[in-house]
Amino acid sequence: MPMIVAEVVFWAVSLVLIGSGAMKISQPDEFARFVTGASASNGRSSNPLAGSAVLLARITGVVEVGVGALALVNGGVVLGWVLGVMYLLFSGIIAYAIATGAPSCGCFGSMSSKPSVGHLLVNLGSSTVALAGAILSVRAVNEAIAADGPLVIAAAGVAVIFAGWLIFVLSGANRTILTGQSSKGRSTGSQSGQRH
Repeated sequence: MPMIVAEVVFWAVSLVLIGSGAMKISQPDEFARFVTGASASNGRSSNPLAGSAVLLARITGVVEVGVGALALVNGGVVLGWVLGVMYLLFSGIIAYAIATGAPSCGCFGSMSSKPSVGHLLVNLGSSTVALAGAILSVRAVNEAIAADGPLVIAAAGVAVIFAGWLIFVLSGANRTILTGQSSKGRSTGSQSGQRH
């Protein structure tokens, strides 16, 4: 039974990576601003690196979606290590963002919130989970379903719910819904059209 718990959490961090990547692909501007150090008011055109940063955001997103998806369909040692190292790198980026007072890390596209210690701890925890998955050689979702049937289907459902909750909390969407404020502290009412 402990193996299935490790697999559920591993699958959840893989799903979070897919969600984060998809948001960078569809909404690259926030990550591009973080990379170039531009403010939201600067926009793309005022920074000569902005076009390259948008491309970098989308490439990063594609890599995240690819690694997350492969981790789900292949499991195993190698992808566990890759996933763990990626989350460790993201932890370093979040630590840098916190230290420099960046308004956003761009992790979740336009829904990204101000980098926080909580976000850093989740990334470090995700790295630990992924590396533990590598050590335990977690199974792919389909392999686990074939071996254990309904238990794994239920566990996969838990992984999806947990991943959704993590994205909701880390992206700042919870503050938007609960307080009527966007993750940048702007009113979602009259200014919602100004979000990228």
